[in-house]
Amino acid sequence: MAEKIMRRVLLTGATGFVGQAIAEKLVADGFEVYGTGNRRNGETPLILSDDKKIKKIFRLDISDANAVNQLKALEFVPVIVHCAGLAHQFGKIEKKKFWQINVVGTKNVLDLAEELRAEHFVLISSVSVYGSGQTNRKGVLKDEESACCPRGFYAESKLASERAAAEFCRRKNIKLTVLRLATVIGKNDPGNFRRLIETIARRRFIWIGNGENYKSLIEREDVARVCAAVIESRDVAAEIYNVSAEPLQMAEIVKIIETELGVETPAIRIPARIFSFFGKLNERTLRVKKIAELIETVDRWLADDAYANDKLKKNLNFECRYNAREAVARETKWLKEINRKRAAEDSSEQ
Repeated sequence: MAEKIMRRVLLTGATGFVGQAIAEKLVADGFEVYGTGNRRNGETPLILSDDKKIKKIFRLDISDANAVNQLKALEFVPVIVHCAGLAHQFGKIEKKKFWQINVVGTKNVLDLAEELRAEHFVLISSVSVYGSGQTNRKGVLKDEESACCPRGFYAESKLASERAAAEFCRRKNIKLTVLRLATVIGKNDPGNFRRLIETIARRRFIWIGNGENYKSLIEREDVARVCAAVIESRDVAAEIYNVSAEPLQMAEIVKIIETELGVETPAIRIPARIFSFFGKLNERTLRVKKIAELIETVDRWLADDAYANDKLKKNLNFECRYNAREAVARETKWLKEINRKRAAEDSSEQ
């Protein structure tokens, strides 16, 4: 019984895109997993492969301290994996909402960690805390020692949650592992990468720039494997890890998607300097909000976002199961099949 209790894990955000993959991996590895999920996700139990289930899903809002306190009933949980949070959203999201969920929510879960006598706190964070920039053209990838210069409410809130966790865990003598994830892709991807594939599939993609900038990606199954590895690790030191496969140039990413879909993007290319000109003009004279938002989106597209994972390899002897090329191809194939089935269903209904 004592052995079973020591393999008990509380996973927040267990019903999310990344959280579900982590839940499945931990259950498969023999952990007794309890999870939280937002009430908006419905009341259906989380079903994992081979008909395995986590012990229980608690439907709650992590930004509500009273709701989180209900989990004190678990009494003792040695490991907490905090995956819940508000990620990049389509459309306008106020800073207050990011802060309430990502920072206040993290503090609530940290307080719970003390109540549950947790020994290890694993915080799922993001490489966005570094900020975007020219990182790979000179052969230099951002590592865990690189300066953090977050841009935008989401990135700022993730760095603030890291700092809150570091300060709390230091005071309470709880082991802390921070996993800074690169862009996560894979089955059921709800994010921008899926939108890129769909745009190319509809032949609506237009190049901005030359595609020579680098992007780091990670398959969500590899995120789950990293999470399991850090829990199993005997290393007692607090650590921060970049979680990423090797970076690819945008031109290669688009080419892989084209190959899997059997399409070609238009030859039209818009030089990056055009957007740079309009960005400066808008900043100095026009000051139109919509233009500023467009320029910001273009800047993110053109930026190098490339991260080193050497520390993860060295400390945990970890290697990704899927390199970036394989991860891109896997998601593209998955989405292609989803769209094929949807088209077949629509045809049969007519």
